Amino acid sequence: MNLDRKNILNKLDNHQKLLSMTSDKVLPIKQVLINDISEIKNIIEVATRQEKKK
Repeated sequence: MNLDRKNILNKLDNHQKLLSMTSDKVLPIKQVLINDISEIKNIIEVATRQEKKK
């Protein structure tokens, strides 16, 4: 499996765990999720561009 995609899957697993523990009162955790989602989107975009070059 592509390392970028493995990284994405690991982050998504972590997000699911965090979300299960998160209430509306826990804003710092939500900010971490928002930032990680942005990073995941960037990883997907880079992987997509690399595949198009092949």
